[in-house]
Amino acid sequence: MKNKKLLLIVLLAILIIASAAVVFLNSNLNELNATFHEPKYIIEAREKIIGVWYEKDNPNNILELNNVGFMFYRNENELEERYSYKIVNTTPVCGKEVLVDETKKTMYLIETDKDAIDGCYSLKVFENDDNKTEMALWALDMGANGITNYVKK
Repeated sequence: MKNKKLLLIVLLAILIIASAAVVFLNSNLNELNATFHEPKYIIEAREKIIGVWYEKDNPNNILELNNVGFMFYRNENELEERYSYKIVNTTPVCGKEVLVDETKKTMYLIETDKDAIDGCYSLKVFENDDNKTEMALWALDMGANGITNYVKK
């Protein structure tokens, strides 16, 4: 009888400690998720860029982005090139310190080629005067010549 009481006390102590650990871990997990959230504008940009785009100044240059993180460059005179891509709003980007300001909706597109070489761009997605969706990619550390605008088909 004495052993049964001791066993019951030990089991209850283990149960209480395990419950406390679960509560503690869940509260810390929720805190981490709240800290590392993605802004709504990044999520919206990921949805908006899916599709086929043509370069505004050279409509023969086609860019297609899919929802699994791949992009394809096509030009009527060249072979198709495939890249993976991701959109971030963190610094550094490609080893460069960049502005991260959620109030200004800053975001960056990082493309990676088959040789694991990254190309990094400031990204803006917006509606133009013709109510078409437009995407501006500005190569980091480039002047005015480093910007390319695409219009969604």
